[in-house]
Amino acid sequence: MILTSVRKIRNKIILNFDNSEKLEIAYEVYLNSGLIKGDEVDKKKNEKLKYENEFFQAKSSAYRYLGNRNHSSFELRVKLTKKEYQKLIIEKVIEDLRAKGYVNDQKFAESFVKNRIEKRKEGIVKINSELRKKGISNEIISDVINNFTDDPIHFQNALQLARKKHQSLIKKNLDFQKLKGRLFNFLKGKGYTTEIILKVLDTVLVNESEDDIEY
Repeated sequence: MILTSVRKIRNKIILNFDNSEKLEIAYEVYLNSGLIKGDEVDKKKNEKLKYENEFFQAKSSAYRYLGNRNHSSFELRVKLTKKEYQKLIIEKVIEDLRAKGYVNDQKFAESFVKNRIEKRKEGIVKINSELRKKGISNEIISDVINNFTDDPIHFQNALQLARKKHQSLIKKNLDFQKLKGRLFNFLKGKGYTTEIILKVLDTVLVNESEDDIEY
């Protein structure tokens, strides 16, 4: 088929052919194609244009996602799949972004763990679970988590959270066991290990007993 006209609408190009077919592609894809009016476009060339256009669109979507925040390769794959791009194209986009350093699960995990510990004061157990949900491999999770396992910041964060929670719970006139149980479950929900929780409770409740609670 012969390309009879080329019409630009914003950042898109409408290609019209002599058999009444039309093809809409991104302006950048058109420029790279080198096509001009009067060129013959066979089936193979037509399919190539469609493939390159979908690749361009998928890659543009990925860049928009990455512009908002870092993503793991799994997160990008899920989002691009929801937009119904071909699986082969999605994998090529992710491979291309990896090669350029825009997608790196190791660095993503390191940044994620650091942020969750320092900003949200979450424990290792919860962070581990969240990384799995984001499709990070067990190997990377183990490597990254091990770098933070013995960091005293876990105890410090848990202690800070527990003291704040303790101040609000003490006003509810709970008995000692209920108070201790509430604090334990609160820290458990934040993702702290039982070992850290028990140490924190010993510190926070060191001067309290069942007889010390005021009613």
